[in-house]
Amino acid sequence: MLAAGAIVVAALGIGPLLHPLSGAMVGARDFHPCRIEGASFPKRLVDPSGRVRAIPEAPRRIVSGYLASDEILAALVEPSRLAAVSIYADDPWSSNCLHAFPPPIRRVRGEPEEILALRPDLVFVTNFTDEGTVRLLDSAGVPLVRFAGWDSFAGVIADIRLTGAAVGAEARAEELARDIERRVAAVDERVRGRPRPRVLYYEPPGYTRGTGALIDEMIDRAGGFNAAREMGLRGVAEIGFESVLALRPEVIVIPGFGAAPGLPAALAGSPGWSQLPAVRAGRVRVLPASSVTAISQHAAAGLEELARVVHPEAFDAQDRHGG
Repeated sequence: MLAAGAIVVAALGIGPLLHPLSGAMVGARDFHPCRIEGASFPKRLVDPSGRVRAIPEAPRRIVSGYLASDEILAALVEPSRLAAVSIYADDPWSSNCLHAFPPPIRRVRGEPEEILALRPDLVFVTNFTDEGTVRLLDSAGVPLVRFAGWDSFAGVIADIRLTGAAVGAEARAEELARDIERRVAAVDERVRGRPRPRVLYYEPPGYTRGTGALIDEMIDRAGGFNAAREMGLRGVAEIGFESVLALRPEVIVIPGFGAAPGLPAALAGSPGWSQLPAVRAGRVRVLPASSVTAISQHAAAGLEELARVVHPEAFDAQDRHGG
């Protein structure tokens, strides 16, 4: 049975086309939540090590080490205030900030040496940035803001507000936060009380997301049930072909990396896969990776698109009446 899944992937030329998050779950353990103290500059930053560092003025050599902070900063500050963003900012499939950061803004891979060479006055990392990188940057005395809320909408909103406080863009950050809250509440209202189909998030060649990942909350809020929960999976997890068959998802959602748009048709003609309820019902959907894998303000768009896949009837009926 494994061969059927391999044939589909090979036919489409799909390798391990994973969102950056999928390969970066290293985790920086024993670090503290960051916070900003002070309503105006100079401010105090309580960094991941628990030390208090000064931010004397609005940072003007900011380094963003990951796509989530790239996207948030693109909405909060002028590009001239950034010394570097992550290489993922230019990813044509997953980035929501393509073309937002022109030269001479550098692109970094997260290596501490390349970051320190830029003489940053503020660096953004995440709680899945390599632990050694975080410690080296911290020991060098760089003011370091570490995102910790990638696994929930509440966490994403907290990271946006933290970023706004760190760069002196509190008002704009609050606008982004309230927009997310409004859009999430609107989806909750549309799907409330509806049946919950079994939904599987699937990244070729064999990954899904369990509890402790934002997509899990997105599936729940979209009015579905994350089938990966039944396997006890957490975060980014591998899933074999036999497990997919056993879960019998009624909806399969695929992020649109690379050759993914051709996957629904390939699955429909593939032995084994073609017997899945989702495939037989034509409910395999490819959604933009830039929204369904986002862990920034753009996750709200991912939720809206996912909810339209899980419960199209809720949106079609209300849209016809101007809802």
